[in-house]
Amino acid sequence: GTGGTPQTTPTSGGGVTLFVSLVNVSGESQRVSRGALRVLGQQLPQFTELTVGTERYPGSPQDKEQRAYDMVIAVNLRFECQNIRMRYSTTEILTRLVIGGREVLIVYGEEGEWGEMVFDILGDGCIHVDTHSHASITLHSDTEKDRHVSLSFK
Repeated sequence: GTGGTPQTTPTSGGGVTLFVSLVNVSGESQRVSRGALRVLGQQLPQFTELTVGTERYPGSPQDKEQRAYDMVIAVNLRFECQNIRMRYSTTEILTRLVIGGREVLIVYGEEGEWGEMVFDILGDGCIHVDTHSHASITLHSDTEKDRHVSLSFK
């Protein structure tokens, strides 16, 4: 089955960043349907299914192989340089760093599985998405104020 363990980190500018651990020890990939998780008052994922996969680990002599996975997703992550808040990401964050005054986020998702990220643009913030010519990235934008950006990708 899967289970979750929240970890919180305060953010400057109010609110809390929550890191949620989704643990899969079933031995098989598990799918979480749209809107099935509720974290900090929001239902996620919004646009796609979330897959919590498995990885193979060497086992003991009695258990030849173990298959499990611990996936960590971030909720309410603040980017100070660009004045942006990431509501959530169903893809795992590998690293977050500042390059030339811009915060860069590198994420990971299993090949062939869907992922999504939802951002709020605060004040004069802006977002640049580098897709590296990846054809299956869909941009969902709030046309009313253009202050909310959602990406879904495979």
